Amino acid sequence: MKKTLQISVSLVVLSLAMQTAAQEKYSPAPVFSDLLSNVYLRSNGQFKPSSIYAYFLSGDKGQLKVIRDGSEIAEFSFRIEPYTAPKYTIDGYELVKGKNDSLGLMLKEPGNYKLEYYAGGVKFYSFAFELVVGKTDPYQPKKLMFLNGPWNDYAYLYKTNNESHGKWEFRVFMRSDDGSLQQTKGQVLLIRDKDKKVVAVGSSAFRREAAWRRQDLTLQKPGKKNARGEYYSNQDFYANREKLADGSYTLEFKTDGKLYGAYKFVVNAGKVQMQGNQVRKSTDPLNFIEGGGREIWMKKQ
Repeated sequence: MKKTLQISVSLVVLSLAMQTAAQEKYSPAPVFSDLLSNVYLRSNGQFKPSSIYAYFLSGDKGQLKVIRDGSEIAEFSFRIEPYTAPKYTIDGYELVKGKNDSLGLMLKEPGNYKLEYYAGGVKFYSFAFELVVGKTDPYQPKKLMFLNGPWNDYAYLYKTNNESHGKWEFRVFMRSDDGSLQQTKGQVLLIRDKDKKVVAVGSSAFRREAAWRRQDLTLQKPGKKNARGEYYSNQDFYANREKLADGSYTLEFKTDGKLYGAYKFVVNAGKVQMQGNQVRKSTDPLNFIEGGGREIWMKKQ
């Protein structure tokens, strides 16, 4: 009798656990950094989607619909392939509607665009951006096209791995506003808000152009500071060995000595906290920012 009761209790517990797991099923979403790295136009205006990662998908096929100012103008089909659960690859795009050039789909009209992702006939994600056509230079008749959207507003902290030698990187997308090639020096300062202490720094030289390109700056313990406010003789800062103290922090990112943006986050119980559209409970699944557990996204202040 006692053994039967134990089995019954175990079955009830298992049933409740299965129900809880079903209730906590996560909505699918592409990795946000992949979208920002791979949504772009070629210099001739061609739009050709690239392979990206996504989490919590199901099925083996999907559709990507291209919307301009509220109207669908094109559709791609794509394959969904398992990578390492719960991670999947979205790849093998084929343009099935909206071909407007021998090369495929060309986007040359300014407007507000959305990329809408479907799996199993259900929309699971929406990515919005604006296409702006630049002024024509009589000496360079080709019009420049610029994309505006999350690239302008977001940056993120990335943990390189979960091993003891893992480091934090500050990652941000940069471009030149006039389309010219510009050599730039970037510097990021991690400042603890309560006492304004600089607890980590990072720097990198890079080139800006018309298209958005991701720049990665590894955070280090600050060493000495020169007259230009640049740090040198910095030491390694290991993300999994040396925890940040609880509290609020600000990342100040400068380009060529001028403030480009400030980004805030909070540490609680030794962990950097998700915020904004990375908080599942308060975010529409269509707009959730998926970071795969290693990306902490911050909006420019």
